[in-house]
Amino acid sequence: MSEITIHLENDIFDFVNQQAPSNFSGYINELLKAQRRRLQEETEMIAALKEDAKDPAYQSC
Repeated sequence: MSEITIHLENDIFDFVNQQAPSNFSGYINELLKAQRRRLQEETEMIAALKEDAKDPAYQSC
């Protein structure tokens, strides 16, 4: 596992502290994993829609 230092705005720090007062790293890791999954799903959906747009059968619907 890599270690980094980040700077958070006060309101963001307060929010994270309220959500996970004893495990900042775990909470932030889970948030980033969820965001990565959403972006991957979005990328896959866009690719599928582009592929469908090329399909004449799909275009006729």
